[in-house]
Amino acid sequence: MTSRNCWIVAILLCCSLLYTVAFCAAEPTTASITAYGRYTGELTSEVPTSDKTSGGVIIKRKNVEHFETTAVIPCRLNEIWGVTVKFQNLPADRPFKLKNVMHHPPIKQPNGETLTTSVRDRIVSAGNDPSGHFTWSFVKGYEYELVPGKWTRKIYIDDVEVASMTFDIIK
Repeated sequence: MTSRNCWIVAILLCCSLLYTVAFCAAEPTTASITAYGRYTGELTSEVPTSDKTSGGVIIKRKNVEHFETTAVIPCRLNEIWGVTVKFQNLPADRPFKLKNVMHHPPIKQPNGETLTTSVRDRIVSAGNDPSGHFTWSFVKGYEYELVPGKWTRKIYIDDVEVASMTFDIIK
């Protein structure tokens, strides 16, 4: 084999390798909002969080069910609202960051601080799927959160936005 033929073979092998890497790479993570609006569910606990969220707690519920498709939500106690998300092409071989962000009108906290964004981050273990309900609850004891206006839920995987939905919270 001549040196010219060796170069041609080497170039063809490199092109083949680049083609394989480009087309066999994992698909990007995406998400679909499969339901949105109002939900029902039984309050089970209020878990304190160090995340930067209004109220400083995560409301835990069981038997959460979607019951009305709407982007207009009453601004009143005992409302549960949000989205149901189904993720596709999640990283299977490594942990990943799930970021859940709510942009909302200014909410004055009991400590005097005003928040316009509430953020919850968590690391999801490799092979796990966080698909499900992403809701907000207006609950007793947190009446200061009853603020009408545009509220937008955004969900990120590894800092890439994969889902978003805006709600009109009305008096």
